[in-house]
Amino acid sequence: MDDFKKGFQFVSENVAAITGEIHTNQWINDFDSKKLNMIEEFINSTINSDLPLDKQQGFNFETWHKATYNLNSILNNHGASATTPKVNTLGSADVITNEQGYQLKSYATAGKAYRAVSETPYERYMRLKANAEKNGKSFISKEEYYKKNGIDIKNEHMSLYNGQGKIITKDQLDKAIDLLNKRIEKANAVQNYEQAARYQEVLNTLSDKIINGKDSSVSISHDDIIKITKMAKNGNEEELIKFCEDELGISFSEMVTNSQIAKQAINAGLNAAVISLVLSIAPVILNGISMLINEGEIDSKQFAELGYNSLSGSAKGFINGSITSALVSCCKAEKFGAELANVDPSLISALVVISIGTIEASIKCISGKIDKTEMVEEICRLYIVTGFSTGTGMLLSSIALAIPLLEPLSAFAYMLGSFIGGLIGNFVFDSGKKILMSLCVESGFTFFGLVEQDYTLSDEILKELGMDIFEYDEFIVEQLHIDEFTFDEFNFATFEYDKFEISPLKRGLVEVHKVAYA
Repeated sequence: MDDFKKGFQFVSENVAAITGEIHTNQWINDFDSKKLNMIEEFINSTINSDLPLDKQQGFNFETWHKATYNLNSILNNHGASATTPKVNTLGSADVITNEQGYQLKSYATAGKAYRAVSETPYERYMRLKANAEKNGKSFISKEEYYKKNGIDIKNEHMSLYNGQGKIITKDQLDKAIDLLNKRIEKANAVQNYEQAARYQEVLNTLSDKIINGKDSSVSISHDDIIKITKMAKNGNEEELIKFCEDELGISFSEMVTNSQIAKQAINAGLNAAVISLVLSIAPVILNGISMLINEGEIDSKQFAELGYNSLSGSAKGFINGSITSALVSCCKAEKFGAELANVDPSLISALVVISIGTIEASIKCISGKIDKTEMVEEICRLYIVTGFSTGTGMLLSSIALAIPLLEPLSAFAYMLGSFIGGLIGNFVFDSGKKILMSLCVESGFTFFGLVEQDYTLSDEILKELGMDIFEYDEFIVEQLHIDEFTFDEFNFATFEYDKFEISPLKRGLVEVHKVAYA
């Protein structure tokens, strides 16, 4: 097998671990990127705002739930995303997820919070009118107000946010629920069922976090959102990041769960399996096409072999990809300790390739398919090729990341570098092996017992030296021979001079890792 074929075989068998590492590293990078975007949004919106602190913290409250919901969506590998619509009309949603609207209110007390999410169009109109008259100003009529804001008079005693989720701070949730229950009881007692129904709808949709399926935002207290707003006003990004991570648990290691790691491992394994499958069956497909062109038919045995190899390759890809993904995720989540949190994922994928390859070679040796020396050769090749593949992949990936135009192609650069490194590694190993065996032939070095040095002379050489070869007696079954008649032949007598022959002995490689006289 030439270097190119060996390199291609190595990449096709072990690209799964590389793919698992890339897939998982992208997963973690997406999380970190979204988290940094949240911090930057806090700072930019607060610094550029002229609103007082108690007003600005309400907008940051919306940003918090939108951003933490999206972080959770990334961890769950969902495409769902929360957005804050630009529309700011009466009763419009503050945050939307999958077409579901949410109204978010952060107030100093639970009483103010529950009243804010329960407010009706009529109550809003009366409040605005009272404030205007208090300041000596006139206010438009109710009919004009309703028409201006698109309010149907039939709904004037329903919540402005009817049908939306209502989100308040976590420290006020229990108190707000208690107050709503009391309002419902009081409304029912005076038979004001319309009002009771309004409060019941608010109660049913009230929470301290956005929940949509398996995705959810992170609840936060009113005091903490005030602290975030103050830090954002100062523009101290590092302080804000540290507070969100250490005090509020907004970090990969704190938010990710074991089930999410397992799910990511399965997803990465499946993706790796597909790539490994395509690479492993590609040579067989090409051979089949070539045969079809040349002979006009396809050998059924080749199709049978294709099916077997496909299953084997995808299974290996799934295992490599999922194990690598799980290890990368656990390291980043500090499941193995803080010391391994920043380990390079490429090294983990290389470790998985080496570990599984070593196990595979050991099983072959135990089952008798290869001997000890062949097992060691396979493992040494695996170590060297993996080292070159990983190193070249990291090098090309780093170069791509350093060039803005090539940054989106960093993953492709890593895989290309791995392929090139696999070819170089195989060439280096084969060249080194030839040099090593030459050294063993000349010096008699056994390389710690891995090369067998046989100094006995073969039977052919001994016979040439004129020595009698002792052989064990053999029991030969007599056979029946039919008498044959042959004509006598006349042969001329020939005379030959005695010859003195010298046959120099030469040592060389006679078998795999075996040096002897040839």
